Amino acid sequence: MTARLEVAEEPVSLAATHPHLLPSDIQSDIKHNLDSLVNQLCNTRLGTNQHQRLLLLRQRQLIEEDELRPKHYEEYEKFQKALRQC
Repeated sequence: MTARLEVAEEPVSLAATHPHLLPSDIQSDIKHNLDSLVNQLCNTRLGTNQHQRLLLLRQRQLIEEDELRPKHYEEYEKFQKALRQC
């Protein structure tokens, strides 16, 4: 029979182990590049058709972002609730 040693794990935050996943880091990278591109395109002189296509693209993306926020919030809320029940 082997003796089994149980080592208590120290709690550690995700921010400590994966700081690159924090919203501020992600925003400084991907969001910054996206915002720069959107700003560049929005300041480009476009013909009527291209202007309309860019407008529709931007409106669609803003709507999609707004639709995803509540879903993401709900998922994190469920996770937080499960943590409290442990």
